[in-house]
Amino acid sequence: MNAECGIRNLVFSLVALLFLSVSGFAQTTYTKVTSASGLEAGANYLIVAHDENLGVLAMGNQKANNRNAVVVNEDGETITLTPGTDPNSEMEVFQFTLGGNAGAWTLYDEVKGGYLYAASSSNNNLKTQTTLNANGQWNISFNADGTAEVVAQGENTHNNMRFNPNTANNAPLFSCYAENTNVNTRVSFYKVGVSGLEAYDAPTLSLYPNPAHEQVMLVLDNDAQVSICDVTGRKVSEMNAAAGNVQLSVSELENGVYFVNIRYANGTVAVSKFVKF
Repeated sequence: MNAECGIRNLVFSLVALLFLSVSGFAQTTYTKVTSASGLEAGANYLIVAHDENLGVLAMGNQKANNRNAVVVNEDGETITLTPGTDPNSEMEVFQFTLGGNAGAWTLYDEVKGGYLYAASSSNNNLKTQTTLNANGQWNISFNADGTAEVVAQGENTHNNMRFNPNTANNAPLFSCYAENTNVNTRVSFYKVGVSGLEAYDAPTLSLYPNPAHEQVMLVLDNDAQVSICDVTGRKVSEMNAAAGNVQLSVSELENGVYFVNIRYANGTVAVSKFVKF
């Protein structure tokens, strides 16, 4: 009887691992970005804050007027976790897809289905909108300590993204504040991928033809999750692909620039750009 239970538990574990692999809900490693060279359209990021009392916290789900802050573990300058999938969960950390370009970056939340934006000139609001405008386009510059100044470019003047420990309400959060705010904790960006000694020979990505009209062909060294994002960071397609030749249909996409984002099981990523005509 114990042997049968052991076999059932083993089968259940294998099925669970298979589900995680197929669904993409696997653990992902994020590495701290300390300069503008680490900003890459199409890549996924965590937005993180360091607080001397609360520790390391990452941006979570959308609340009414701001974003939840979730305590995470940091190892050196990397964070490994499973990105959130439930828009209502206050325990999960959410990743954001960077889009746009320097001076007008966008931060797309795939789970919520919208872009982060500075929502007010009178209140400290950070919200999510489905239609992109200048209040959801961000200038991102880096300080000497690796933290970032993240400022929305629209007309709303409470436009500086900051972390607020909110100790009076025991509810730490991320929101947007006026330039003269006394909320001083800047955020940091952590990008999908491994770095330094953790990185082994990164799989290469071959993509053709480029420009493309009907389809794009990829050659993958290993099994991977493949997604296509537009220049705003919005994901337009996604699939799990086996190593070898992979065909992506792009005939339904509007003409423009797109990014193919490859994520391997070990957290390594590869990004390639193509033009749809």
